[in-house]
Amino acid sequence: MLSKSIFVLFYRIMSSEGQGSTRPPTSKPGGKDPCWLYGERVGSDTSKVKCKYYTQILNGGISRFKQHLAGKRGNCAPCVKVPDDVKAKVSKILDNAKKSRDEKEMKMHNLLSEVHIGEDEEDNSISLSSQRSSSSSHKVIGPMDSFAARSPEEIAQIVAKGKQPMMDSKLKKKKREDVLRYVSKWFYEAGIPFHTATLPSFHQMLQAIGLFGSHLQAPLMYELSETCLQKEVDETKEIVENFKRTCVVNGCSIMTDAWSDRKSRSIMNIVVHSAGRACFLSSHDASADKHDAKYIFDFVDKAIDQIGEANVIQIVTDGASNNMAASKLLLEKRPNIFWTTCAAHTVNLMLCDIAKIKPIRNAILMGRSVSVFIYNHTKPLQLFREFTKGDLVRPGVTRFATAFLSLQSLRDHKKEMRQMFISDKWTDCSLSRTPVGKNVAEIIASNKFWDNIDFALKVFTPLVKVLRRADGDKIGSMGFIYGDMLVAKEELKVALGDDEKKYNPILEMIKPRFKKNLCETLHKAGYFLNPFYYYPAYTEIENDGSFMNAIVKCMHRLFPFLNL
Repeated sequence: MLSKSIFVLFYRIMSSEGQGSTRPPTSKPGGKDPCWLYGERVGSDTSKVKCKYYTQILNGGISRFKQHLAGKRGNCAPCVKVPDDVKAKVSKILDNAKKSRDEKEMKMHNLLSEVHIGEDEEDNSISLSSQRSSSSSHKVIGPMDSFAARSPEEIAQIVAKGKQPMMDSKLKKKKREDVLRYVSKWFYEAGIPFHTATLPSFHQMLQAIGLFGSHLQAPLMYELSETCLQKEVDETKEIVENFKRTCVVNGCSIMTDAWSDRKSRSIMNIVVHSAGRACFLSSHDASADKHDAKYIFDFVDKAIDQIGEANVIQIVTDGASNNMAASKLLLEKRPNIFWTTCAAHTVNLMLCDIAKIKPIRNAILMGRSVSVFIYNHTKPLQLFREFTKGDLVRPGVTRFATAFLSLQSLRDHKKEMRQMFISDKWTDCSLSRTPVGKNVAEIIASNKFWDNIDFALKVFTPLVKVLRRADGDKIGSMGFIYGDMLVAKEELKVALGDDEKKYNPILEMIKPRFKKNLCETLHKAGYFLNPFYYYPAYTEIENDGSFMNAIVKCMHRLFPFLNL
């Protein structure tokens, strides 16, 4: 009984998650793709890359350059001077990319195979089983089983088979072009964003129309707004109920957040996270209400009743005083449920504190003035895009971590921006003779400005790594937060040259929020139960009794019926 409880404790803590999601910046020429370490862009042409080993200029951009480094023949000549370790690394990148593409195509293949029309559920299941039994000797239960049961070679054959032309290629191409004219015309007239064409439901719609054939009667406005919508609502409710049933097995975290919409209404949301998935549970217009501790407690308490108290591990909110007061009310009524401060919000506040350091503050303010000047004037923006072939990451107003991305974006374009502000094109621009234009040019030419940016990036980078883990949605972060913060502190020391005068003031700024919000029972228990951190520091963790105490406390709260 005790061993099962420990297993459940491990699973639930490691599955606990923070809020939201932050994506790293996308790769761009000379940017974040790791293969840019081995080549450089030629002039302003983004399609030409010069190899650092072979001194050869290749056309086709970074994709063909990777084939050159990996020794792939066909599209370009292989590099004969690339080191073996680099060649192996790039080959692995290409293989992983191909595997990812094949998996994506296989998922789309399975997605489209789910589209059936004119059949009830019983006929559909019979049809599916007959089709699969006749097409393969594998026993397939669901759409993902066909993917899991086959070898990579078989998956590649299925994907390749799906690409084979079913009619004369020229005739098929002409028919597709005619169809696309009508599809695109509807996009243009209705003002539909183009990226919606990548939605899986759009591909399923096209598949269903194709299966129906000609003379499909268009849906009526009433059907879209009433009949079909109600069916979607019913299906969504069933998805939510199924999600609640998974919470019974895996436990869950309830996350609550308050925000204001475009009409300045105060909206409070409840989102439930369990087993790597998140589900929106409810939303409430709280514009006319006072957001005191009692109000927040009642709002969260109602959500707990919906999920079931026994299935809730923790409540996740930001560290506002009213939320902390509400946590005390919850502890009185439901002592077995944890109330945790959002790790992403805590790290973001750490960055905000650090940004008050004078060199970092100056870098942010000057960087913001440069960004605002460029994007508020047509000519400087046109010149910037001409010289850099890209855009700056502009600072946001709500999440302070965007300051890091903004400074990093400026640093990535340092060379091109300096060239721009000493070019004849800038000199000929009337803005170059205005006070604000001269000020921006002086900032770009200042070594002090770039030194401040370098210092800010050294300080920010370790914490931003923690923020991305805490604010991500790929894996549960609870088991990593404590260890990631310890690693971030060590990385900060190394980045600042192990100079105590430089890193001690920063560590002192981090310490209060770390101790208060990220050293709680769940964080220490997650650190103890995470093999990634436990085994390298086995002796230290075992000798420090606080981690085992955290395990025992978690056991008492989650399983109060056990006699430990």
